Amino acid sequence: MSEATRSRPKPLTPADIAAAFRAELRPVPVGFAYKMGLVLVAGLMILLPLIYLAVIAATCWLVYYHAIHNVTIFNGGRGRSVIGLALVYLTPIVVGMIVVLFMLKPLVARSSRRPEEVTVTSAQEPALFALVHALCDRMGAPRPRRVEIDTQVNASASFRTAWSGLFSNDLVLTLGLPLVAGLDLRSLVSVLSHELGHFAQGAGMRVSYVINTINHWLVRAVYERDQWDESLVEWSQGL
Repeated sequence: MSEATRSRPKPLTPADIAAAFRAELRPVPVGFAYKMGLVLVAGLMILLPLIYLAVIAATCWLVYYHAIHNVTIFNGGRGRSVIGLALVYLTPIVVGMIVVLFMLKPLVARSSRRPEEVTVTSAQEPALFALVHALCDRMGAPRPRRVEIDTQVNASASFRTAWSGLFSNDLVLTLGLPLVAGLDLRSLVSVLSHELGHFAQGAGMRVSYVINTINHWLVRAVYERDQWDESLVEWSQGL
């Protein structure tokens, strides 16, 4: 037997992981003021998309009002003055339609393509699932229904079915392979405990999800490219 083989650590088994957890991990109590502040922030965040929709509706109404009521500017126009009147009449309509189109774009265009996630099963990674389940049981958190891996240097806890997941425990734990590859076992347990701790928050996680989702949408609408942008770049490069 080679020296490398003798020095290689023994792989952990689910039984080893279960035996390592003896004490219960009690959650830190959250104060009433913090909960009320979280609800207030969530309410304000929900108002932002509603205000955005109201601005779109107001712009559509102004374009419609101009198109219906200002057509009288053509009365008495003759010759070259008709062309000028047509520009005066049509310009607000065209500009208004373009403004509405680009305001609707963040609502209908999907986000840019991201690395695909791969679902792993307990049969493939029994030690990982034993560790995740042991942490969930000690923290009093619901177990994730899926564990996924991707190529990002990150880990996250989320709802698998987006908004409908707010009313269920359809939870997903996502682990980035570059992150996991750079961690020892103690550090991995710390990262998993942090992410799984979100599952134990219940209503707090759901309110935070609403806030983060709206905030991410606002950031994406301003700074990030969506699939329309990428398709436009590909089309322009093909000319």
